[in-house]
Amino acid sequence: CYSIEGAAYAIKQLLQNPEYAKKLGENGREHVRHNFLLTRHLRDYLLLFLSLHHAEDIVSL
Repeated sequence: CYSIEGAAYAIKQLLQNPEYAKKLGENGREHVRHNFLLTRHLRDYLLLFLSLHHAEDIVSL
C-alpha cells in the first residue's frame, strides 16, 4: 500500500470486513503491548540487571 490507490483499497477492504479489521487491531495492540510499552522495557532492564548480578556472583566464586 505505497500509493493513494493502494491505501484506499486497503481501507475499503477493512471497511468491508469488520471481523478482519478487528483481528488486525487486536494483533497490533498485542504486538505493541508486548514489544514497545514501558513495562516491557522495565522488564528487560530488570532481567539485564539480574543477569549482571548473577554473573558477578559467579566471578567471585
